[in-house]
Amino acid sequence: MLNKKAVRYTLIAILSVVFVFSSVMLIKTVYENQKSKQQFDELAQLITLPDTKENDSTTTSETSTPTTNTPTLQPITRNIALLNERNSDCVGWVYIKGTKVNYPVMYTPDKPEKYLKRDFYGRIMGSGTPFIDARCDLDSKNIIIYGHNMKNLTMFGGLRKYLDESYLKAHSTIEFETLMGCTKYDIIEVRKTDIKDSWFTHNLGGESDDNEYLTLSTCYGSNKNSRLLIIAVKQK
Repeated sequence: MLNKKAVRYTLIAILSVVFVFSSVMLIKTVYENQKSKQQFDELAQLITLPDTKENDSTTTSETSTPTTNTPTLQPITRNIALLNERNSDCVGWVYIKGTKVNYPVMYTPDKPEKYLKRDFYGRIMGSGTPFIDARCDLDSKNIIIYGHNMKNLTMFGGLRKYLDESYLKAHSTIEFETLMGCTKYDIIEVRKTDIKDSWFTHNLGGESDDNEYLTLSTCYGSNKNSRLLIIAVKQK
């Protein structure tokens, strides 16, 4: 009889610990998500410039130097230089109107996954910050940007909605702004693939045509190698 009671109490104690641990982790996740959202909202508000209608279509950063690979730029709308001053790892901002994609973009080729679980300021944060593939640079013909597939649809979690064709048609333009200016891309394909797929690994700069691409990449499904790719071509 005592043994049965001991077993019962032990099970209750174990379940209680599991419950408390799960509750703490849930609260921690909710807190981090809220903190992350607040940080990115503040950054977006900080760098958004006043009405830029007076700027003509050739407006770019004073420090920019045109090259043969310079994108066709739209008027600047964000103060990317201010972001870069706060953290030199930040090279731009990615934005899709009508979605939650509205984030700074980091680039650390010497530490490829530095921002996988770090916020804009480099502090530990599970949701991370979008970052560019270390094999790319801002002149690559295909710039790949990674972001977490968050369950609350923040970061690149909302990209799963692009599997719906009507959603794709309603949110088909990606803006990627750097110190050089703002470039717009039209989404041409949504692809579920494996991380070892030949297109994914070999077409970083080797497209046979003259198009330039921007690819948003996030994990997808239970297989850690599965990726969801949002592939967009630069507007001409």
